[in-house]
Amino acid sequence: LPAFAALGLAFALAYGPLTMAATDGVDEAEHGLAGGLLYTSAQFGTALGVVQAAHHAGRDVHVWVGETRPNLQGARLTAWELAQAGVPHTLIADVAAGHLMALGEVDVVIVGADRIAANGDTANKTGTYMLAVLAARHGIPFYIAAPISTVDLATVDGDAIPIEERRAIEVLLVRGVRIAPPDTNVRNPSFDVTPADLITGIATDEGLIVAPFGDGLAEAVARRERRRSAAPRFGAWKPPTTIAGGSTIGAVAATEQETLAAADRNPAADPDPAPVAS
Repeated sequence: LPAFAALGLAFALAYGPLTMAATDGVDEAEHGLAGGLLYTSAQFGTALGVVQAAHHAGRDVHVWVGETRPNLQGARLTAWELAQAGVPHTLIADVAAGHLMALGEVDVVIVGADRIAANGDTANKTGTYMLAVLAARHGIPFYIAAPISTVDLATVDGDAIPIEERRAIEVLLVRGVRIAPPDTNVRNPSFDVTPADLITGIATDEGLIVAPFGDGLAEAVARRERRRSAAPRFGAWKPPTTIAGGSTIGAVAATEQETLAAADRNPAADPDPAPVAS
């Protein structure tokens, strides 16, 4: 978060799981769902957390929220989270992002990640690659915000990341209403891969990593493992195997099972019969 605070964001663009932004009056755009809803015990998520932290630090931030087709996570979830956090935002069609960039209304793009390969190639919600290309065209910084656990050093590059093809119905229907003619063919990849050379930096819980990403990501993963190894360990609590009187828990359970079985065979012998309605 301190790395992003230095950007002085004011306007941002948000698409599906994460964010694009513009300064001192910064606009930010978000793509993907990386907000608090993914973290049931926390107010801040990875990507939206950057935006919320800037907002609560007094930065003048505005977020452009992409609707995020086909499932509209941006409109349904990201916009809701920003409203709950009191962050100024405006919902836009996904295809409007380039227009806003051309007008100079986006200062930085921040997106989440589902997987980061060893070389920095990053898989995220479909449409992220499009935003990266547009950002490069307009000279706008493009950042990934993700926990270091997202980094997969066993995956050499983006070509090795499998991309799920989702159901055609997600594209053919919008909230249950058909929008395409019958028998229309559909391709519905759930993710795309943004090449590392389009990424300005990767913000993680181990700090901001910049190109060349290979060494930086490997060092960050190793640093996390060293910290975890040095952390105190807490043994799992084990229930006792005996109870008062010396009986084993297993024997008590077996006795209870025998009692219940006897009740099934002879309801009149049920030790705790249910009341009978008069």
